Amino acid sequence: MGGSDRSGHQVNSKWKDLQKKYNAFNGIYNRKMSSVASGRSEADVLQSSLSEYRRTINQKGFPHQQAWEWLKDNAKWAFVAKVGEDSPPPSSKRTKTSSSNAYTSSSDL
Repeated sequence: MGGSDRSGHQVNSKWKDLQKKYNAFNGIYNRKMSSVASGRSEADVLQSSLSEYRRTINQKGFPHQQAWEWLKDNAKWAFVAKVGEDSPPPSSKRTKTSSSNAYTSSSDL
């Protein structure tokens, strides 16, 4: 990017290092999000996750918070609620209408 002279191997090596840190931090964040107490905001969870990362993984802290903020909503790292947790309702439902085996769809929007 931006006219870099790095080889594919160099970029891949850097990404593997970053990915390891992202995955470690994201694991902490998702665990905390799945057990968040009532009244706590996402910012509270983020601060608590940063503190735990600093305490358990790297005393210098999580060095890639800005990039993580961008990546966290990517499908690979996004928080996914487990069964029984609060999650958004499905966007549509299919219902069998009659013995003709026809289905109709209704949107919950």
